[in-house]
Amino acid sequence: MKPTAIRISVLISLAATGVSSSGCVLAALGAVGALAVAGSGPRTESIEIGHPAHVGYLERNIIRMRYEGAEQEYGLPSGSLADDASMSELSPQRACFDVLLRNRDELAARYVDLRQWQVAMTTNDDFSMPPTGYSAFGAQASSFQGQRPRQVIAGYTTECVQTDSETGACRRWEERPNYSTVYDPAVITVVAGGGQICFAHNGRITPQTEWVELSLLGPDGDQIAFEWDFRDPPEQVANR
Repeated sequence: MKPTAIRISVLISLAATGVSSSGCVLAALGAVGALAVAGSGPRTESIEIGHPAHVGYLERNIIRMRYEGAEQEYGLPSGSLADDASMSELSPQRACFDVLLRNRDELAARYVDLRQWQVAMTTNDDFSMPPTGYSAFGAQASSFQGQRPRQVIAGYTTECVQTDSETGACRRWEERPNYSTVYDPAVITVVAGGGQICFAHNGRITPQTEWVELSLLGPDGDQIAFEWDFRDPPEQVANR
């Protein structure tokens, strides 16, 4: 799961920084530590768009991160557990992103609340910063006729658990259960929530910026990232 290159990002919890759910912009933050995303980095999905400074507007740019394995396991429709992110604003001074997270109701309380996540915006020139504004979306629940996995005993295996140190003969045997998964019909509720996250980059994102990445580190160790890659401006393409 996740890119081989490890990027250094400032990951700051929305709740810890005091970013309010009213979406107001905070006063300047104090010094923050740079944190390397652990392991092989976050699972990343990306999209290529024109830079608004070159094309004159912000193109449609929704990025969808799918979890097809989990959807199949619970008999859910395709995309029902997907996480979505879109760049909703990119101005010379500010960048904003709309993030929508989804999960099954028994896991949703922590997962879909962005205040539980550590968030950072990073660019290709190693500029990284925490959010300066947050506005929450209201959580919404949807129910689907699906299935719920359950472990059942499907037999036993007799195993030797103690041998004679001199002869190697087995002195004690035990039966160990073998388990298999069955699926019971069930109504599965999926909760979606999230919000708009803004960053006052103060001119650090320029017409020459090649990409912008939004990184999220969840309270239970989930690591996801959304990347917007900017196409070369038309004049550069024509001169190749």
